[in-house]
Amino acid sequence: MYDLNNVISYSFDPEKIGLKNAGGENYKKALDQKSTSYLIKKGNFIQLLFGFPSETRIVTFAPLKMEKPLTKLAVSVIGVIEIVQNVSKDYKKNFNQQIIIITAILFVMGILFIALIFVVKKGETIIDKRNKEELRLKEKLRKAEHLSDIGEMTAGISHEIRNPLGIITSSAGLLKKKMEKLNISKTIPDIIVEESDRLNNIIKDFLDFAKPMTPDIRPCYIEDIIEKNISFLMLEIQNQGFEIEKNISQNLPQIMADSSALYQAFLNILLNSCQAMSKNKGKIIITIFLEDKNIILLFKDQGKGIKHDELEKIWTPFFTTKEKGTGLGLGIVKNIIESHAGKIEISNRKVQGVQVKITLPIKKK
Repeated sequence: MYDLNNVISYSFDPEKIGLKNAGGENYKKALDQKSTSYLIKKGNFIQLLFGFPSETRIVTFAPLKMEKPLTKLAVSVIGVIEIVQNVSKDYKKNFNQQIIIITAILFVMGILFIALIFVVKKGETIIDKRNKEELRLKEKLRKAEHLSDIGEMTAGISHEIRNPLGIITSSAGLLKKKMEKLNISKTIPDIIVEESDRLNNIIKDFLDFAKPMTPDIRPCYIEDIIEKNISFLMLEIQNQGFEIEKNISQNLPQIMADSSALYQAFLNILLNSCQAMSKNKGKIIITIFLEDKNIILLFKDQGKGIKHDELEKIWTPFFTTKEKGTGLGLGIVKNIIESHAGKIEISNRKVQGVQVKITLPIKKK
C-alpha cells in the first residue's frame, strides 16, 4: 500500500515498508483514479521463448479512495493499493490446454491432409486408368474397323484368286503326272505346285488374320493340346535333331477355351521356335503352371533371338524376317489369345533364344 508521497506504508513483505518511489508509472495512473494491471513472466531464455515461464504474476495498481458515508461518491484518493497475484499454476494449466488443443487440431489437419492426398492420388489413378482404357478401346475400335475393311476386301479378293489358283494347281498336278509317264523332267510343274500351295497358304493366313475370331468355348485341358502339338511335330523335331523338354505342373484345372484355336496358336509358336534354331543344336522348353487363377505357358527356344529394333515390330501385320513368311503368323496367334481374354508377351532370353509367355484365365472373363 502506497501513500500520497509514493512511499510504501504497508506490505506483507516487511522489508519493503518505507521504500520510496517504488510505484512507477502505474502508481501515477492510480492517483488519477485509473486502475492498471500487467503480467510478469519469469524464467530462463528458453522458457520465455516458447511461452512456458517458471513463474507468472498479475500486478494490479488501484486507487484507494475515501467516500462519504451512505454514498458511493469518492471524496478524494488517499493512497494506492498494489495487488500481486501468483497465477503460475493457472497459467500452466491454460498453456497445457492450449498445447492439447493445438496438437489435436494439427493431428486432425494431418489426417485430413493425408486423406486429401489419398483421395487426389486415387482420383489421379482412376483418371489415368480411364484415359488408358479409353485409348485402348479407341485403338481396339480402330483396329476392328481396319480389320473389318480388310476382311471385306479379302473375302472378295480370295474368291477371285482361289478359283483360278485351284485350276492352276490341278492343271500343274495333271501336267506333272503326264510328264512322269513320259519320263520328262518335272521341275517346272513341281515349282508351279509348290508356289501355288504357298500362295494358297498366304491367302489362308490373310483370311485367318482379317476375319473376326469367335472361339468355340468348351472345357479343355491345356496339357492335352500341347501333347497333340508335340505329336504332330515329332517327326520334324526328330529329323532336325531338336529336343523337347516339358515342365508341366500336376493337376492343372480345365479352362474354358477353343481347343482347335489354341492348337493352331501353339503350333505357330512351336514352328517359329524350330525355324529359329540350327539343325541338331536346339532345345524347346515348354513350361506350364497355375498362377492366380491363370494358366501360364512358357515356350523357350535356343535360337538366335530377335533384334531389339525388330522386337518392337513383331506384332505389325506383314512384318517378317523370313524369306517365305507372310508376317501374319504372330498376329493370328495374338488374335486367338486375346479372344480368350488372355495375354501374350515375347522377349529375348538372357541366355539364348526367345521366350513366349502366354497367360490364359481359367474362366473366360
